[in-house]
Amino acid sequence: VPACPDMSIPMNADGTRGDFDYFFCKGCGICASVCPFDAIHMVLDEK
Repeated sequence: VPACPDMSIPMNADGTRGDFDYFFCKGCGICASVCPFDAIHMVLDEK
């Protein structure tokens, strides 16, 4: 997904979304704010 600065949500060659990569995600929330389907929600991890 182009909005992700960490490339945590890659796009497949056919244009579909790839698997979310939690290792690279920094929790900035940009993906959640730009998702047109409201499919991404940020949840605080209190660990």
